[in-house]
Amino acid sequence: MRGILIIGFAVLALCGASLALAQDAPAINRADRGRIRDSKETMRTLADELRLYQQMRDEYPAQLKGLLDLNLREALPKDAWDRDFGYELSAEKGYRLTCFGADGKKGGAGADADIIWTRDGELRELSTNELAALERQRQEARFQAHRVVAQKEMVVVGVAAVAHRRDKGAWPTELKELRTKAETDEAKAVDACFTDPWGNPYVFRALPNENFAIICWGADGKEGGTDHDADFVITEKEVRPAYVRRARWSRWGMRNVNLDWQAHQIADSVRQFKKKVGRLPTQLDELLVPGLTPDGNAIRRNIPRDRYGKEYAYLVYGPDEFFVVGLGKDMIQGGTGENADSITPEPGAVERDYDEFEAPPQEDQDALRVEVAQEQALDIADKVAAHKAEHGTWPDSLEAVKARFPGEVVPLDPWGNAFVLELVKDANGEVTGFTVTSRGRDGAVGGAGHDADIVVNDKKEVK
Repeated sequence: MRGILIIGFAVLALCGASLALAQDAPAINRADRGRIRDSKETMRTLADELRLYQQMRDEYPAQLKGLLDLNLREALPKDAWDRDFGYELSAEKGYRLTCFGADGKKGGAGADADIIWTRDGELRELSTNELAALERQRQEARFQAHRVVAQKEMVVVGVAAVAHRRDKGAWPTELKELRTKAETDEAKAVDACFTDPWGNPYVFRALPNENFAIICWGADGKEGGTDHDADFVITEKEVRPAYVRRARWSRWGMRNVNLDWQAHQIADSVRQFKKKVGRLPTQLDELLVPGLTPDGNAIRRNIPRDRYGKEYAYLVYGPDEFFVVGLGKDMIQGGTGENADSITPEPGAVERDYDEFEAPPQEDQDALRVEVAQEQALDIADKVAAHKAEHGTWPDSLEAVKARFPGEVVPLDPWGNAFVLELVKDANGEVTGFTVTSRGRDGAVGGAGHDADIVVNDKKEVK
């Protein structure tokens, strides 16, 4: 039975560097202002590369030169005063990348002040109004995450209603008729879907023409209402196409077709925490804290964010029930493409604990990278098509569409190589479409198996 709801997000870095008050800070000459600006641009580029490294290796490099290992750049840049940047890992902020200003020393004011960059961007103090606006955004994101859970659970309940109609010849009078009360993990997962995130039961309504509705009464648990209290309804029309079992079993667990790798990494860490500590973490930050587990080690070194640099919502509904929710680029429940939600684990499904299985062999890892490369190529194809729709012409390179990606950086494929855009022309030399290609594991043209090229065309066909 869901009672008290515990919700947590990975802590957002609000401030950290002590900034001198403007009226007390030394004046900065024009040359140093230019160097500060140039240093920040270089740090922004390094931050993008560190994000790519983290996505590919599931951690930030121990040293900045680790970026060279993945061929993300040939040499490390220096700041605008021709000095090395400082770099260190941070459990709270992922990492701290530092430019030590004009004097090259820690601290200082004016042109000598440190410039610090973290996973969250440039570290700076937030005003009272900015803090209040941030809290409002986080509260709204929490509510939207509840709606994601509710929608997924309502689909599970709706499918149970369809099965009841098929087996019994009639719709259920009440949803409680559909509860199995069996002791298997699968049955328990389905039975957990009959109560909404606010602790109230979903409601079934039979409709004309053999249709039905599953209703959530919103945050207040009452019919009607507006804003967060507004009712949330799905019908049979939405149930049948929406509930596609996006999973397959392999030797090492259930994998969803539209897999959010970052969310699954977090969920796996939550399960490890539960196994070692005996409870679910109340906040994701507990995964970073040493000393809570018997071996004294923290479960994680950092909390990953989604592909748009946004925090995941961590929702705990009981001693064993939790969800990691991504809200897509728009941070609103629902949507497709860049705005699509992700939720892990899938409501109503059972995911096997990866710790129960031996590590997958290397060829399985490369098979997963092939799937990731396909998804990346499809995403890039969407960006290329959007450019054509906006400008009326195809882009001549991926550089022309980089502004459409988070951080304005075109992603590398899972093996660290650049995708290739090629325009397709007819016999008259007119451009009729395009292809986006990953050269596979070997990074070379052609190949077989995991070395084969992965090609997506303008019709979203994967070859």
